[in-house]
Amino acid sequence: MASHRRGLGCFSPLAGWLGVAALAWATRSRSLSFTLSGTFGPVLCPRHGGVARHAEDPFAQRGGISAADLRDRRPEEESFVPYREPRQRSGQRPGFKESSALSRGGPRRTFKARAEEEEEPANLTKEEREQRFREQIKSPVTLTTFIKRTGSPEEFMWVMWTAMDETMLNHIHLVAAFTKLAALKKKAAPFSDRIRKSPTLVEMAKQAARVADRREFRPRETASMLMAAASLRTELPWIGEILGVPLAKWVPEHAATMTPQSFAHTVYGLGVLNLGDEKEVVEAIRACAQAIPLQLGRFSGMDIAQVAWGLGARESREEAGELLDAIEKWVIREAKPMSVRSAVVDLPMIAVAFARLGDWRPKMMDAIARRLYHRPTMQELRLWSLAALVWVWTHPSSPWQGQSEMHAEFPELAPGKGGFEEAELARLFLGRLKKQANRRKVTEEDIERAPMGPKGETSQVWSGNFWKSSKPPMERLVA
Repeated sequence: MASHRRGLGCFSPLAGWLGVAALAWATRSRSLSFTLSGTFGPVLCPRHGGVARHAEDPFAQRGGISAADLRDRRPEEESFVPYREPRQRSGQRPGFKESSALSRGGPRRTFKARAEEEEEPANLTKEEREQRFREQIKSPVTLTTFIKRTGSPEEFMWVMWTAMDETMLNHIHLVAAFTKLAALKKKAAPFSDRIRKSPTLVEMAKQAARVADRREFRPRETASMLMAAASLRTELPWIGEILGVPLAKWVPEHAATMTPQSFAHTVYGLGVLNLGDEKEVVEAIRACAQAIPLQLGRFSGMDIAQVAWGLGARESREEAGELLDAIEKWVIREAKPMSVRSAVVDLPMIAVAFARLGDWRPKMMDAIARRLYHRPTMQELRLWSLAALVWVWTHPSSPWQGQSEMHAEFPELAPGKGGFEEAELARLFLGRLKKQANRRKVTEEDIERAPMGPKGETSQVWSGNFWKSSKPPMERLVA
């Protein structure tokens, strides 16, 4: 009997420790509890009413949602994103090519220009090269490339002569040709008599006039053609008579869709070509003069200067209408914050244009003088800009015409104290201009030809400023 009691007593501590261990294991999960109904079996505590839970639910063992939650959830409560098959690359995606897809060990994608598949053999004769060139220029894109790659007027003439003999030039070829010839004129002017009197250029201009009559030039191309013709007028005096009126004919219809640069090139070209009182030209200028003030805020200083210069070259204030008033307000507002690089060229062009029209605007001219008066800015003036300003301030329309006094000292304007009176400012500005002109050896001939502009016949004379002269600065000052 005693031995039997000792045997049961040995098992009672062991049973106690097992119970404690089972209780500790069961309390690890917050969703589990125990019942003392004879067995230590874990069951799920009810979290939602009316939903049965079972211990064998794998989700419940991790403390997450149960399978019943997924089964009984209403469609409007779904917040998970449905599975979607991964997108396969195909040729439907814009800009994607399967042949150029990157792969390990495959060809790499490059952004360099693709080399020609067929290279020109090096042992071709002159006749074979010419024949090969004639075959290549039959492609419109290739012909445009050859035109843009020409490096001299002679090479340009040979390319155009061969092209006109082999194929028909379209509007893109003609714009590229005249634009390239105008660019070559800046480097290789003056042209030889053989180029000036070439029947190829005359026929090319007539073909461009026929294309313009058929209204194939777009607004931007029309503006580029007028700008190129204006640049070539000194080398090809007949170009305005052939191209001017046909290009100006469609400008009123294009005015609604023209950009600021197109407006500037159009007015500049029509004014510089000096086409007279042709009906088409007058209507084109008036259409531009009505449309430009509506979007003047989008124009740059160069655009405004080119528009003003074209109006001044026409020397007719009636055609400009309210455009001159809009330009005056723009200059008064934008002259002060204008950059030095823009101010030293654009503001003198505007001043010359108004002086040629005989329209002296005191507030605008004072704004120009105040912007260019200070010594650091005046030293940045190009030779043409300096000569042009002297010409404007001594023009008969200027109230300071005939003033010849020179001032030994020119005080700087005090920005915070209001500066000088307007009359005093104009007097000091003219004196400083003359002193600077004498210092930089600007002659009377330079001043007289300033209205011709920084381009055209004087493009090489006015190509650089004082510090870019062939002589060192000190030699010019002493000479």
